[in-house]
Amino acid sequence: MKGDQVLSAEQRNLIMKAVERLALGEPLAHITGTKFFYKSEFYVSPDVLIPRPETEILVEQALQRVPKQGAFQIMDLGAGSGCIGLSIAKERPCTNVHLIEASRGALIVAQKNQENLGLRQVQCIHGTVGDCAFKLEHLREQIDLIVANPPYIAKGDPRVERRVHHFEPHQALYADNQGLMWIHKWLIWGYDYLKPGGVFIFEFGQDQERAILPLLEKMAYTTPSLVKDYAAINRFMIVHKKG
Repeated sequence: MKGDQVLSAEQRNLIMKAVERLALGEPLAHITGTKFFYKSEFYVSPDVLIPRPETEILVEQALQRVPKQGAFQIMDLGAGSGCIGLSIAKERPCTNVHLIEASRGALIVAQKNQENLGLRQVQCIHGTVGDCAFKLEHLREQIDLIVANPPYIAKGDPRVERRVHHFEPHQALYADNQGLMWIHKWLIWGYDYLKPGGVFIFEFGQDQERAILPLLEKMAYTTPSLVKDYAAINRFMIVHKKG
């Protein structure tokens, strides 16, 4: 972009090192330490899943259901970099957003992004969903909206790109029970925290909706709405707690 600018030896060295890392398959976001998502630039590290463009659809779906004025309680489960919950908080300053993350390294990334964006109405909570209930007892049946991009890839899935498998945290990618373990656990746990009529929006893997529906039928959630990703594949599920 600046063709007439002569690079210093230090700058040339940095570029060559970056090219070498790219040649080995390392994601560009890890090399630059940043990734643009929705309307903001987020700090990322190998401790978090790199934000994907299609996950912006989840943010858009959430914002359609969050009023621009008035108090609103939101949880982002398995928050990672915080890109989902923080993007919502930025667009809706009146909300209270609770980011829950099991990885301490990931939580540090989310906290840094919170500080960078200047979002004071966000609380970062360390703990595995289900095991940190004592920290959240005061929020039972107080949450208006839960958003989540859970680990939903079955272990050994051959469709996973090599660089994704080698460079991104497996804790944020893979789940037991054909990728469904955390989806099932989070739906059960989240039910106790949603208000009657509260909304749960989450991302899931290709063709997993058939396996998720039986669980929803056992619980008092409404019939789900499905939203497609940019490849026209069912990718997001929206359910309400009956009441």
